[in-house]
Amino acid sequence: MAKAEENKKTEEAKDLRYVVVKDFKDLKDNDHIYKEGHVYPRNNKKADPVRVEELSTTKNKRKEVLIKVKGE
Repeated sequence: MAKAEENKKTEEAKDLRYVVVKDFKDLKDNDHIYKEGHVYPRNNKKADPVRVEELSTTKNKRKEVLIKVKGE
């Protein structure tokens, strides 16, 4: 049952939209520049849950929160 719940959370994360709270260059998206207020991910792509975890916490090279769930 725990595996099913984990998969559901992963699928939900892929469907969420995020807003950029600090400008950054996405090193895992062809160096695309995201500016504060932009939507992440761009072009209606599905968000990679691992990447979202990195960008929405301090677990990234800049050690800063760079995105948050849109509307929060």
